[in-house]
Amino acid sequence: MKKYVSFEVVFIRRAKDDGDLVTAGGVTSGLDLGLYLLEREPGTRIARAVEELFEFERRGTVWFNKGLAAAAL
Repeated sequence: MKKYVSFEVVFIRRAKDDGDLVTAGGVTSGLDLGLYLLEREPGTRIARAVEELFEFERRGTVWFNKGLAAAAL
């Protein structure tokens, strides 16, 4: 009997913020991730200024993990 793992593919989110780990996949997703980190730390004003400087418009949203907290090692 074959077992299949259930999973969900999400195409609209280009970055994931898991609290202590933030990741992105793909070439331009790195730009989205960098702009997100700028928005998260220095603020929205700085992120928008850099976005304009790069002439890059962010795509998609950042996915936040709302699950259980990570276990301590």
